[in-house]
Amino acid sequence: MEATLTLIYATLFCALVYKSRIFQAPGINARTSLAIFSLKLLAGFTLLLIYTFYYTDRATADIYKYFDDSLIIHELLFVDPWSYLQILLGINSESPHVLEILDQLNYWYKPFESPLYNDNRTLIRFNILARLFSFGSIGVHTVIMCFISYVGLLALYKFAVKYAKGKEKTLIFVVFLLPSVLFWGSGLLKEGILLFSLGIFLYACDQARSNGLNTKIILSILFSVGLLLISKIYIIIVAAPLVLAYCWSYNARFRTIILRYGIVVIGGLVVILNIHRIYPDLEVMRVLSQKQANFMDVAVMTNANSVYAIPVLEPNVWSIVKSIPIGVANVLFRPHLGEVDSMMMALAALENLMILFLIFLFLVFVKKKSPDWNFMFFCIGFVVMLYALIGMITPILGAVVRYKIPALPFLLIIFLVLFDQERFITRFPRFKFLER
Repeated sequence: MEATLTLIYATLFCALVYKSRIFQAPGINARTSLAIFSLKLLAGFTLLLIYTFYYTDRATADIYKYFDDSLIIHELLFVDPWSYLQILLGINSESPHVLEILDQLNYWYKPFESPLYNDNRTLIRFNILARLFSFGSIGVHTVIMCFISYVGLLALYKFAVKYAKGKEKTLIFVVFLLPSVLFWGSGLLKEGILLFSLGIFLYACDQARSNGLNTKIILSILFSVGLLLISKIYIIIVAAPLVLAYCWSYNARFRTIILRYGIVVIGGLVVILNIHRIYPDLEVMRVLSQKQANFMDVAVMTNANSVYAIPVLEPNVWSIVKSIPIGVANVLFRPHLGEVDSMMMALAALENLMILFLIFLFLVFVKKKSPDWNFMFFCIGFVVMLYALIGMITPILGAVVRYKIPALPFLLIIFLVLFDQERFITRFPRFKFLER
């Protein structure tokens, strides 16, 4: 029954992707859209099989632990619907009765709480909502997550495609088919929700810049920002000032673009570093230092195999500034082949080699014409700032591999925009299929 239900949902979503023009874009027709979504389904079910038959401990398997917690809340719908709604919507969540229920969940609370929102609860709530349609089939949950992740990546593609004209096929690979983006972004994990909300946010803001605000765009921006705030708040902290600079710098000259990005980024840092004057618990330097310490404690508690040394963060500006280049380098180059201790780590190391090779290839065939520097500064800023944050606070390579997924497409897009594809195809005619 579970397999049949999963197949029905997969077929329905495939039909929607194939039939609706919403899922088409320059370089992506109906067949291509269906093919990409089908690959995401394949990746999502591969991850499901790995966590079912290889990593068999459901209590520690990421796709199962939030799914299993959601069952406890789902069952309240039939015996205590008011408590069900309170937990789902976060209403009166500190009442003794609700707390008694939440204590039964294994992952509603993190081992080390922080002033930032606990994103475990977002994925648990996703599973609670999905159970209304899935009849408890984790396969159906996987199909739904693949779909929303695909929607987000397609929005990201639509945001970037006008800057990569003539390179649509390469851009499809960069956005949708990088191994870690395809694999981890298609499973029942937080990354799917993150890719969805980030893609919608960037596309909606770009549409607002190009076409002006309307009700649909405003609602899309508010919805995606809200979702980012309860999934990965650091993504919106990084993306929001860059999007503001991107919109402000539309059609500006190179020097003006630099000035405006500088004003926005520096202004954003001033606000962030002083936000504790309004919200005392959000002293950013202390939060970063504590977050790193929490990660190190989790690594010890779980006996993580992929721990590596990073500079210890102190809650002061100089300590953080010193850690930035090391953090960026760690996320960019690691894991490498010398750190492989499992099949998963080997695949991640090989992907890093592939990405570095593609960057080298794009730079060898760099074109002389200047790119759109506004878009380039946005991508560079997003990658550097996100890599710095991840590298400074995450001492576990397995976590680094997943956390950097939102930035990977932008990393390669930077160099793809500079890539002289025509000269490359002239030199290597066998790659003529990359042309339209």
